[in-house]
Amino acid sequence: MKCPECGSEHCQRYEVINAYGTSMTHSTGVGVGIGSSGVGLGVGRTRGVNTTKMGALTDPPRQLGYRRSIFFLIVWCFIGFGMLNDKLLTGGFFFLACAIVPALTILRRMNYNTKRWPVLYEEWKQKWFCNQCGHSFVDEK
Repeated sequence: MKCPECGSEHCQRYEVINAYGTSMTHSTGVGVGIGSSGVGLGVGRTRGVNTTKMGALTDPPRQLGYRRSIFFLIVWCFIGFGMLNDKLLTGGFFFLACAIVPALTILRRMNYNTKRWPVLYEEWKQKWFCNQCGHSFVDEK
């Protein structure tokens, strides 16, 4: 693959750059302490993702999550139904109406994940980066 900007053949796909620029980290630590109150033991675990600047630059498009919207939908419904049981119909309807916002957010995210995200992901898979001049381009083949 040749860069359309400078003609260099030192080009890589975004997928490859991202794979080399991203690493998973898992670690466990154990500690023992002795003090005036006795002996203490502690265990800690961590995990994460380390990313280089190039790895972050070439990240694939992310799908949108649903957890927060589902959480708020459930909370608003419980509050709304609770107010309905207390014979506060106006307040209950207000809180149920507020549940519409998270529900619409869930529908919007589902629409993005099923229609827009696959197109963006396919475009990302066709992207190249020139290591010579730093130009990003799409393989037109």
